[in-house]
Amino acid sequence: MCYVYNSDKGCQKWEDIHTCRVPGEVFQKKSGSPRYVNTTYEENVSYEYNNCRTICWRNCTCTGFREFYINNTRCQFYFGNSTLDVNLEDDDHFYILDRAKIAPHGKIKWVWICAIIAATLLVTFLSILFLAITTKKYRLKEKNRKRMEATNESYAIKDLEDDLKEHDIKVFNYSSVLAAMMNFTPENKLGEGGYGPVYKVTYYTRRMLLDWKKCFHIIEGISQGLLYLHKYSRLKIIHRDLKASNILLDENMNPKISDFGMARMFAEYESTANTNRIVGTCGYMSPEYVMEGICSTKSDVYSFGVLLLEIICGRRNNSFYDADRPLNLIGYAWELWNDGQCLKLMDSSLSDTFISDEVQRCIHVGLLCVEQYANDRPPMSDVVTMLTNKSAHFTLPRRPAFYVERDILDGATTSNVPNTYSTNETFTSSDGA
Repeated sequence: MCYVYNSDKGCQKWEDIHTCRVPGEVFQKKSGSPRYVNTTYEENVSYEYNNCRTICWRNCTCTGFREFYINNTRCQFYFGNSTLDVNLEDDDHFYILDRAKIAPHGKIKWVWICAIIAATLLVTFLSILFLAITTKKYRLKEKNRKRMEATNESYAIKDLEDDLKEHDIKVFNYSSVLAAMMNFTPENKLGEGGYGPVYKVTYYTRRMLLDWKKCFHIIEGISQGLLYLHKYSRLKIIHRDLKASNILLDENMNPKISDFGMARMFAEYESTANTNRIVGTCGYMSPEYVMEGICSTKSDVYSFGVLLLEIICGRRNNSFYDADRPLNLIGYAWELWNDGQCLKLMDSSLSDTFISDEVQRCIHVGLLCVEQYANDRPPMSDVVTMLTNKSAHFTLPRRPAFYVERDILDGATTSNVPNTYSTNETFTSSDGA
């Protein structure tokens, strides 16, 4: 037994809820005459309200009851659905309120079970979906990371190519670089630093990109650049390290003078300077600069003359080591000039494209630029004129600087001839500037 609150009679004692009853089902007092299809009667004269209620409550099919007095006290029970005529005055009667709208206890239980199962399945599905998405993203990220680690060099080159393309800079693909470097063979390795190993390009691969027209265009461009530095720049600039490796070429083979780390700036009224610190590259430095430290625009003119002869010959100034010829390109060019065979200086790979008049004019200008004394060398303004104007006046060249005659070498042994020059060797003194 239990006690519940009833709005009609206050606190009432209530029996245990049967399995067919739903919590909250109570008998509610109504007035009127109900219309039921099925009714039964209990004619026990000793029954009253509580007895009628208890009997109906325990009968799961009972939907209401009525206590009335006809001769004797008795109970009337209702089964099934009913309607209520509230306009008719009659004795009070009682029935279970809205039982048709209240689900049975078992049905409510299954509703809750289904709701819990559905919620559990939804949470499980969302968890699995989230886990699958997260796992897929992680695997994709890990795959990309491993791929980048495995091909780090290729990705770096690709990023560099994209960056260079945005700035209109010539880009070479990896396969062409690989071919030019001979698959990065150890023989082509120049050294290694903080950015990794450095390799030199195969000479013949680069040389195939040039013909005489391009070579002459490069020579003319370098001369124009030096003329600007010496004459038209706001400050007069002496480069002091003009050499082949400091000339950059764009995609149209236009030359650009680079690496001004050793450059010296002069005021407009200055023409020469004496420095205690000799900097530059052997084979390109003028004699007055090497031996006396005198630096002027004529120092760059000398370097330009060496560079001009190197472009024509296809070899460096200090690459001649045979005992039957002078030890440098300048001396070799001078001897061919005196013998009237200056065209032999021409690189054989350019033999099918060169113009003999232009080649002779360039060799003539180159020998004028490498003369022994600075005052005998032409300024860059005259050099540009002689290169571009076929009718320009030419003086005959004199004996160049650092020329070693052949007969002196014939009387000397190989061990007695010092190896004065080394490839691309930079020369500096220990004194401060």
